[in-house]
Amino acid sequence: MSRNSLTGFFGNANYYNTANSSIQSLSLDGNIVGEIPDQLCNLTSLTSLFLSNNHLTGKIPPCFENLQQLSALHLSGNKFNGELPSVLKTLKLLWELDLSGNNFTGNIPEWIGEELSELSTLYLQSNNFNGAIPSSFKNLKLLASLDLTRNHLTGTLPDWIGEELPDLYSLRLQSNKFYGALPSSLKNLKSLVNLDLSKNEFSGTIPDWIGKLSDLSLLILQVNNFHGELPATMKNLKYLTTLHLGWNQFTGTIPEWIGEELPELLELRLQSNNFSGNIPVQLCKSPLLRQLALANNSLTGYIPDCFAN
Repeated sequence: MSRNSLTGFFGNANYYNTANSSIQSLSLDGNIVGEIPDQLCNLTSLTSLFLSNNHLTGKIPPCFENLQQLSALHLSGNKFNGELPSVLKTLKLLWELDLSGNNFTGNIPEWIGEELSELSTLYLQSNNFNGAIPSSFKNLKLLASLDLTRNHLTGTLPDWIGEELPDLYSLRLQSNKFYGALPSSLKNLKSLVNLDLSKNEFSGTIPDWIGKLSDLSLLILQVNNFHGELPATMKNLKYLTTLHLGWNQFTGTIPEWIGEELPELLELRLQSNNFSGNIPVQLCKSPLLRQLALANNSLTGYIPDCFAN
């Protein structure tokens, strides 16, 4: 029933009666306005509830505690506000929780890590959360994808992210207020595919251990305070498709190995740094390269002929 033009939940309260209590999945994405009715909580067999991209307002009702079978809850793209309601901590079987694109405020509660130990996917991006990443998240041993993008979070990146979350493959923290150097524990995230730390206040150099993250496909560190030269160990990132390092303070020459050793590279953005020297002709060896941004550096010499094609 997704993607229709409904103006509310089913008006007939009988829809939610015991005759329909065996419904296991309900998807009303892009359909409805108003508040979530308490009658929805009569659907006690629900394992998946998708109410994303609506115009839902108000609060998540306390009766959600009746939905004990829920494993996937998607409420993204609505107009919920206030702090996260503690009723969600009663949903012990949740492995997907998507609350992105709302107006939730306050600190991200510790009970997420204390009570929802089955979580594999946690999306809280595009809200108004503040404070630090809760230390209880270290208990989410099954967590594979964490997105906290576009909030007001602060603090350093905790060591336990690399020490306690062994299955993490996607970590997105873009557009917050995190600062400090990258903790060396991140080198333990052998399954990491996506790392987006852009638009924060991270500093220091890109450490040599970055080359140990050999499954990385996306590395986005733009708009931070990183400096120094790019480590040669990055040549080990054979699956890298997206490398965005613009708007930092990187120096030295653009390494030749970018063109020679990164065969999957599609996007290379190094603009607004302090790179010097020539544009390496080896970049012409990147067979898949589609985006190249080098503006606002201190580069000299000529533009390789291959970029005229």
